[in-house]
Amino acid sequence: MEPLQAFGLLDLRVGRVLRAEPHEKARKPSYKLWIDFGPLGVRTSSAQITELYRPEDLEGRLVVAAVNLGTRVIGGFPSEVLVLGVPDGAGRVVLLAPEREVPLGARSFKYPTAAFAAVGAPQNPLLAPVRSSHAAKPRRRRLAGAVTLVRWRGRSGSRPRARARASARG
Repeated sequence: MEPLQAFGLLDLRVGRVLRAEPHEKARKPSYKLWIDFGPLGVRTSSAQITELYRPEDLEGRLVVAAVNLGTRVIGGFPSEVLVLGVPDGAGRVVLLAPEREVPLGARSFKYPTAAFAAVGAPQNPLLAPVRSSHAAKPRRRRLAGAVTLVRWRGRSGSRPRARARASARG
């Protein structure tokens, strides 16, 4: 599956935190969140965001979450959505949120593959098919660390376009 197609499978929605409380039974410090997604209803989440946020600061806050990943039970609490965040310089989670008020349950924009390619989206040159009249031969390219990327030259469809494998050399 192409990366853009995989991204298209995610259903990213905006919700408002209705309630937040410490999650006592979780292995790592986290909060139990109840998030209103408008037409989708209220969903729950267990989020490891205790370093930068207090429960009272979270209530009423807009967040972005993936709502179609299924339910996981964490410390006896059903986590139905994955609240999105990014690490700051110290590795603490900073929540992703819209900069303005938007309707609850609003879905993030996603571009179809054809439209995205038409606007000149950057492509990963390492994964692009190699056009060559040579017989299929692997071409190795050394990347940082101990990973070697193998691209197959030759007729497309006969071998995978790219794969990474660990090298014995460091």
